[in-house]
Amino acid sequence: MAFTKIRIDNLFCFENSILDLSFSRPPINSSLEGEYIDGFEKFYFKKVCIVSGANASGKTSLGRVMLSVLRFLSSGVFNPEPLKITDKRKPAYIEVDFFQSHLKCLFRAGVWLRAMDESVVVEKIAMASVDLRSSESCAKTTKRLDAVWDAQKFELNGQNRFFSTENANSKEFSQYLEDLDFVLGWHFILSENQENTDKISRIKKNVLNSILKTFDNTVKSVSGLTLKDDEGKEDLQGYSVVFNNGDRVIIDMEGDITNKDRLSRGTYEAVKISHLLSGVLEDKIEEREFNFPCSGVYFLDEKMAFTHTELEKMMVTLIISKLCRYGQFIYTTHNYDILSLDLPTHSYTFTKKVDGVTTFVEATTHHKKNDRNLLNKVKNDCFATIPDVSLIEEMLFED
Repeated sequence: MAFTKIRIDNLFCFENSILDLSFSRPPINSSLEGEYIDGFEKFYFKKVCIVSGANASGKTSLGRVMLSVLRFLSSGVFNPEPLKITDKRKPAYIEVDFFQSHLKCLFRAGVWLRAMDESVVVEKIAMASVDLRSSESCAKTTKRLDAVWDAQKFELNGQNRFFSTENANSKEFSQYLEDLDFVLGWHFILSENQENTDKISRIKKNVLNSILKTFDNTVKSVSGLTLKDDEGKEDLQGYSVVFNNGDRVIIDMEGDITNKDRLSRGTYEAVKISHLLSGVLEDKIEEREFNFPCSGVYFLDEKMAFTHTELEKMMVTLIISKLCRYGQFIYTTHNYDILSLDLPTHSYTFTKKVDGVTTFVEATTHHKKNDRNLLNKVKNDCFATIPDVSLIEEMLFED
């Protein structure tokens, strides 16, 4: 699975904001391989999306929305609790397009929400899909999906499908969703240290050891903590990290840390990154062992803000290089040096917030070439995404 479009309306700082995760032109000399669906080589999707923007411009909120959708697709129940409606007098809406390669279909999920007192409630949910065609791009396939969506004709079989909570009760709707047989996987680490994954990812010792010692040269050793089960077999429970001065912290297999105050912010976030990278590597290994294309959505939200820029660039490059066949990596950052990575221009998106409303600005709208000049255009504010510092400037020049 990978997303091809996300529309968010009246939630957080979004007002009918659209994030396009597809592209139409065939990539030329791209450093990213496999940004298409096997058997449907004209259907291009973004394996990587670097989202850059000012503080409070909606980068973390995007992650919350995407995570809510993935949980819904997995469980059949949409939990609106993490979401915040902007104008409580109006309804809110989420719409996502995504493909399932093994089903050879493009899907759409739509969720209508409204405010009730201090909470958010679900008014309606709908699902639609169309079959992929070998001669069609993502844009043409989406147009067919739009037609099915607009018609809202209840149909569970055939090339086009549509069902909603208006023509099925909650139990039936969940069963319809389950019958679609989605393959889902995700690992999200949001900036407020909220972490969520579809499975219990086990941190790999070699990953934790390499990353911790790179991020913090005072780490002396990383050793496994085991416990014998009833049959006498040793089961890995976590890791002990020892520092040069003798201090020690314990990390369990899900990345939780005892006495985490001992760690610097950068080292603490290195543990979280180790957890996500372990999941990425695990999916890649599973893909190789079963000879079946895997998928996963990985969202890393400003987790290297306290890291040297060269190290951040190296870690992003490493994660991208280890993505499984249909892996999709969303990375949010303030660091414009990330724009110098060897990635196609379509991999970059900026958040632009004006009068409290955030829009997504694709780098390709002003910059077509895959070269380093993108960084210069951003610094010159060609995308109008640099924060307004006029009030601070006034203070600077006050007598």
